[in-house]
Amino acid sequence: MKVFPWFTSQGFNHQLMSKPLSSRHPLRASLGATILVMGVFSILMVFVAGEVYRGLIVDNRQAAIVDRVEIESSRVIGQLKRNAEQLGLTVQGGKEFRRVFKALDVGALRNSLKDHFYQYFVTAEVLRLVELSVFDKNMNPVVSAAGRGGQPVAGGFCAQTMARVIQRQGADRLKVHSELCYDAGAPYLMLVVPVGAFRPIGFLRVITDPSFNLISMEQSLDMPVRLENLSGQILYSSDAWQDSAPDEALVTAEYLLRTSDGNPAMKIWVQRDMRAFFDHLAQTRLWIMGIVAIATLLTVLAAFGILQRVVFKPLQHLTSELRRVGHCWEAAQQLDSSAISGLDNVSEFAELRELYETLGEMALTDSLTSLPNRLAFERELDVVLTDARTQSAHHALAFMDLDQFKVVNDTCGHAAGDELLRQLAVVMNNEIRGADMLARFGGDEFGLLLRNCHIEQAYKIADQIRSRVEEFRFIWEDKSFAVGVSVGLLPIAASGLTSSGLFSLADAACYTAKDQGRNRIHVLRPEDMNNPENTNHMQWVARITRAIDEDGFCLFAQPIVQVGKLDRPVEHYEMLIRMRAEDGEMIPPMAFIPAAERYGIMPSIDRWTVRAATNWVAQRSREGKPQCICSINLSALSICDQRFLTFVINLLDESGVDPHNICFEITETAAMANMAHAIRFLSVLKSMGCRFSLDDFGIGLASFSYLKQLKVDFLKIDGVFIRDVATDAVDFAMVESINHVGHVLGVKTIAECVSDQEILDKLTEIGVDYVQGAVAGMPVSVADIDESVPRPRLDVIEGGQNPS
Repeated sequence: MKVFPWFTSQGFNHQLMSKPLSSRHPLRASLGATILVMGVFSILMVFVAGEVYRGLIVDNRQAAIVDRVEIESSRVIGQLKRNAEQLGLTVQGGKEFRRVFKALDVGALRNSLKDHFYQYFVTAEVLRLVELSVFDKNMNPVVSAAGRGGQPVAGGFCAQTMARVIQRQGADRLKVHSELCYDAGAPYLMLVVPVGAFRPIGFLRVITDPSFNLISMEQSLDMPVRLENLSGQILYSSDAWQDSAPDEALVTAEYLLRTSDGNPAMKIWVQRDMRAFFDHLAQTRLWIMGIVAIATLLTVLAAFGILQRVVFKPLQHLTSELRRVGHCWEAAQQLDSSAISGLDNVSEFAELRELYETLGEMALTDSLTSLPNRLAFERELDVVLTDARTQSAHHALAFMDLDQFKVVNDTCGHAAGDELLRQLAVVMNNEIRGADMLARFGGDEFGLLLRNCHIEQAYKIADQIRSRVEEFRFIWEDKSFAVGVSVGLLPIAASGLTSSGLFSLADAACYTAKDQGRNRIHVLRPEDMNNPENTNHMQWVARITRAIDEDGFCLFAQPIVQVGKLDRPVEHYEMLIRMRAEDGEMIPPMAFIPAAERYGIMPSIDRWTVRAATNWVAQRSREGKPQCICSINLSALSICDQRFLTFVINLLDESGVDPHNICFEITETAAMANMAHAIRFLSVLKSMGCRFSLDDFGIGLASFSYLKQLKVDFLKIDGVFIRDVATDAVDFAMVESINHVGHVLGVKTIAECVSDQEILDKLTEIGVDYVQGAVAGMPVSVADIDESVPRPRLDVIEGGQNPS
């Protein structure tokens, strides 16, 4: 058997003595070199990161400057438009100017225009006039005057823009029109003002130089400004402007001012001196590099100390033990295991518990407001819901949605919107109790969980939050904004509802609060939640709101035909609404109208219907199709809403629809309950030419005397009297009486639910003017109304029901 020399005690001792602990020196050197390389690499990364950060800062600063220039130039141009409009109105409003204008005294007009070059707006340097021009009522140039030595050019400035102005017709010519245009290498602001009131006798054109006003951005931006035309000619340059800089510390940004039709008009250059910032950045980078160097040195020393205690001392003890024993095998058996156990410490790492806890907190926290997020809120809601079931405790849930948040976000940008959310989170959080939880779900939606809180107390807390939000004023760049909050509130008690079900109900209650006027609280009572019908209504609220927002309704029309002329083209339709389901099927109105009426969102549906019907009538007019009367049903809430009346007036003005083709239907019951509002609503719209129909007459037990106060055009006899008019003498007498009173008052009568020829014959005998129902035609989508022309249906409809 071959025995190696070092397997003997002499050989083993020889090896130890000839090379005592030599292995630890390369280990120590390698470890030190590794840490030093990592330190140098860290310093290099700090330097590279500083350069990258410097470049990002320059790019971000340029983008920020361009955004500021865009906002400020828009403000300056807007103010210039208002000043130019005020000048134009002042000129055309002068009695002497109108006198010479009517006389078409060209010389006197030219002198009058020249005089205005020395009036307040010019002498006070509010604006720089380039030209004042006068046109006759057919937009033909009459005379013009130029300022600052310019030559009058009748109709010469911005010819393409002026051509668009000339093409305007009708009411558009009565409006003041202003546009930013580009002509002859320079930008101009052109404003056209009608001379005269509702029947203009001519027009006044004001041409101003916007570059004169844009110079003021130098003060508002607090930065040097340079204005150039598109060919590079300098129109203005600040005294502090630097054409070149020794380094990159001078950030220059360019913004291209565009005309109203999107074409370039002027270059706006802005400079920002970044020397102080970059000096501070360089100093900071040196500090960081010094800290990294010191940290590297300390890490080397600490590593050597730990290595000495954990590795080298146990190895030294091991060597001493082996030398003492003198035989390798005996030494291996007699070694002190505690001396070797220290080697295990080399593989130990720091505990990750703190990191996991931090990540857990981040997963449950909204990063913007530091409030709990939706996930944390849902977990707590599950706990509270279990407590309500097992302990019969009372809690409350509130769903809150900010009002007017979009105005701030769209006007001032996302940074302002984020800051508003942060400030409002503090405001709302200060109003809750210690046991409550306020969370942000995302966007402008918040949730509030109120522990051990009856609904009455929860309402007080929610109203306190609503009041504080209403009183809060958000300030951003010298602008003040007021916001509100709509709250859906419901109790959490022992019930069969899940957390997702509670969320849906709270969300629907919040929608109801918004539809009822915003900045208010809608409370969902326990009896509403436990009643299947009420719960079904609440679920319809969200579906209705989505249908309105996403255009999920469809417009149908049912013919109203004159008695004796059923075979002639239809000249009168009643507009009916259907909701489009997810599978494409049409949902009838009686499925969702009760929920809309219960929770006050009928005005929103009425707005959609009025807008859709008006657009349909306008489209028929543009396509040259025969005009017809379009009857639109309105709810009692809409009749009493001044904002709805204003909406209808503005819509009729904007659409250009002949008001005589629009007929609004109000029920007898709604008119009786809101007589004063109904009379005012009718009188305002009838003065514009609209028609009105009193629907379901006869079932509200109204006195015939109300017909004297309600100046309607049509009287619709309810179907409850029509269905048996051929067989019931009382119904026949009722219909005959209503028809007679209507004719005495000069009102046309319409019979609903006319389903067969026998009923039609009786109505003809009575003298009813119009019929609606199966004999006249079934409801059809307005998109298909021309392809499926209604034909008389004289067959009996089973049950005699109104198909609408």
